[in-house]
Order: sequence, then structure tokens, then C-alpha cells
Amino acid sequence: MTGCFPFERRFAARPHAEYPGSFWRTSSPRRVFARKGALLLLLAGLGLLPLHSLAPSLQAAIVLEGTVTDAASGEALPYATIVVEDRGMGTVSNGAGRFQLMLPEAFFGDTLSFRFVGYRTLRVAIQDVERTGPDFVARLEASAVELKSVVVRAGAARELLEEAIRRIPQNHNGDPFGYTGFYRLVSREKDTIIQLSEAVFDVYRPGMEAGRRDRWQEVSDPQFRLRRSRGELDSSPFKGTAKVIFGMRPHGVMGYDFVRDPEGSKLLGRKDLKRYTWSMDGLQRIADHTVYRIAFDQLPDQKRSLFRGVLYLDTTTLAFLGVDMALSPRGMRYHKVGTLTERLLMESLGLSIFTTYDSMSLRYEALGPHWYFSRMHLVDRNTIHDSRVPYTVRTASEVRYVTTRVEREAYPFPNDQTLNQNAFIENIDSPTDPGFWAGWNAVPWELDYAEVAAGIRRRSAVVEQE
Repeated sequence: MTGCFPFERRFAARPHAEYPGSFWRTSSPRRVFARKGALLLLLAGLGLLPLHSLAPSLQAAIVLEGTVTDAASGEALPYATIVVEDRGMGTVSNGAGRFQLMLPEAFFGDTLSFRFVGYRTLRVAIQDVERTGPDFVARLEASAVELKSVVVRAGAARELLEEAIRRIPQNHNGDPFGYTGFYRLVSREKDTIIQLSEAVFDVYRPGMEAGRRDRWQEVSDPQFRLRRSRGELDSSPFKGTAKVIFGMRPHGVMGYDFVRDPEGSKLLGRKDLKRYTWSMDGLQRIADHTVYRIAFDQLPDQKRSLFRGVLYLDTTTLAFLGVDMALSPRGMRYHKVGTLTERLLMESLGLSIFTTYDSMSLRYEALGPHWYFSRMHLVDRNTIHDSRVPYTVRTASEVRYVTTRVEREAYPFPNDQTLNQNAFIENIDSPTDPGFWAGWNAVPWELDYAEVAAGIRRRSAVVEQE
């Protein structure tokens, strides 16, 4: 996937185990803990952890299933948030509004919350959801809350951001904690899926301290533990030769949690704040909270590729609730994929990649007094050209991630259980059986994974035999 929150694209290449000459395209955030180092395009064969879990899957006594819909029209609400209040567990509905959530028996007396932007939060007893079974429908009513307009003096948006950054440890937990998440990447050429990957992983986040220029940063490197993953790659668009595989590395995923290193985020750093225009864009309701909408765009005089979008701050605590953004039209002419060294490598291989669109949506959810990274949605479109084979492939890639469990008391993982920061999450050509995610809180897909995987393998087999 191209976009990492620090907005610095890189092209990393290495031989894929089964496809010599294939390449991974990924993002590598410039966070404090990611000290650059040698580029992975040195063709070092980095392996993934074993396919099977490193720790037991969830022993669920409660399995909740159902659909989230608009109460008036009955239409499904895709990617609605479903959380167990004050428990740190949850999921999202899929593109068809369906959800599944596995919980420990101790949660039976708790309450499930259903949230969707522009709708009132619906709270239902877990025992009622379970009793109804798969036919349960959460009918959300559109919000009729009327918000007052905001009149502020010039510069107020920037000052709010500065104060929000100072409050990060108290709003976003400056102590160590951990979380488990589910990730799905889908890449298409036109309407055909050419790559698919899914993963469940754990993340350990260390505590925070005042760092450079009095900006908050983590005291040590976070850790990433891959529990389970699978994926498929269609080689036919690339004529069975060199392939560009869209993927992410651990520090790419963790880099999206931008409050953990505002100075390294490439948006909230002291120098970065000066590269954008900031303005108040009214108020909005998100998860029962009234938030400031702070609009931003790169300054016209910036000769670089930056973003435009909206940041969301809670009006009471100034906690960061999320951001929506995409590449700014002002800087598209300057947008390049990868560093100079990486572009020289691509040129030597006759390979070129052009990004025509790149967007991201990031959200935080409250658990007690703190807000935790809860989900992300990334979309990008690229044109990939190989002058040697030759081929030109236009792809549209989408990543969805959701935090399914937060552990407010957490400890570092044993070193032999962590995935190297520069390894890749994707695990190509892996099992497709329906029970692959049994015991794990994975977001159900509206398509049939086995059927999509079979099509990918069939097309790849044909082109590789030619």
C-alpha cells in the first residue's frame, strides 16, 4: 500500500520465494523508532513468521452476528463500528453491513454499542443480540442534532492543534498498552481482484516521554507480533514475470497511529505545521462527541507533495478522534514514488510507478479516559509500467484495518515472537479453507475468499504455463 501517515513513499524490493524477480511495494514511515538504515531493496530474503498462531486464538463463549442498517430505509450501513462499552473489544461491519464478534463469557452481561457517522449510537444488551442469533438487526436512526456554527479568530485552529499535541499523553494514554487488530488488503485491476491478503496481529506500544523539541514520543520501539496471515497474488497482469505486490510492513501499519509520534508524523511536526493552511470548518458529531473540524491543505508555495483534509478534535478534551485526507492537487506535480535511490533501482529494472490517487481515513475510539487507534481505511490508485516485458497495469488498492481488542495493561513480547520491522505482513499462496479464521475476530468478507483465491490461482497458472 502506498500511503503511510508520515507521507514518505518508498519502494522496497526483494525476491518473492516463488517468483524470482518479483517486487513488493510498500510504505516505510519516518518515525523516531524507524531509523531508516539499509534499504530493503538490497534483495535480502526476509521471511514471515510461521503461518500458525504464536499464541492461542480467542476462546469465545459468545458469538454475536447480525446486520447494521438505516432504521428508516432498511439499507445496510457498511463499516459501522461495533464495540463492547468499557471493555476494549469490538469490530466493524463489512461492506454489506454484516458483522461477527466473538467475546469471552464474562462479557455476557455487558452492552454492545453500534455507531455510524450521522446516526445516533444504538446500545443493546449482549444477551439480547446473542438470543436473536444471525438474524439480529441493529437499526440506527439518523441524528437530528443541530450544531451551532463556529466563529473563531485567525490562527485559532493552529493554536488548538498545538494544545491538542501537548495533551496527547493524558488523552491517548502515555503508559504502555497493547492491542490486537485485523487487516485486509484488496488490489484490483479494473474489476478483477489481483491481490488479496488478510492478517491478525498484536502490537505492543511502550510509554511516552517528552522528546525532541518537547514533542511527545515513545520511549522505545513498539513491537509487532503476527498471529496469522494469508494471501493470494495474480501474476497474469504482469505476464507471469516481474510483479509488483502491494503490501505493508509492521512499522508501516504502526506508523498510522500518528499521536504516538507527532513530530515524526509529517503533519503535526513543528516544521510540518508551517507547510499547511489550517482553518476551522465547523462542528461535527462523532461517537456521541462534538468535534472541531480543522481543515488543512498544503500552502501554494510548497514545492512538494503533501495532503489536504480534515482533522477531528474533541471540543471538550482536544483528543484526536481522527483524520480524513488525500493527496493535495496543489502538490500532485511533485509526487514521486520512493526515494532517489529507489527510483534509480526501478529505472535500472525498467519499472515505473505513478500514483494518481492516495487517501486515508483514521479513527480513534474511547476506552475509559483515553482514546486508542481503532481503524483505518486506505485507498490508492497506481499505474505500473514495465518497459522490458512489457506491460502497463492500472491498479486500485484498498486496505481496511480495525482494532479488535485493547489491553490497557501490557508487557513487551518475547523477541522470538516479534516480526522484524522490515519484514512483510503478506503471506502469499496460503490456505483458503472457510475455517481459517475460526477462533479469531476477523471481519467477515462480503465475497467468498476461497472462490476469489481459486480464480487468482487459475489465471496465474495459465499465464505461467505460456
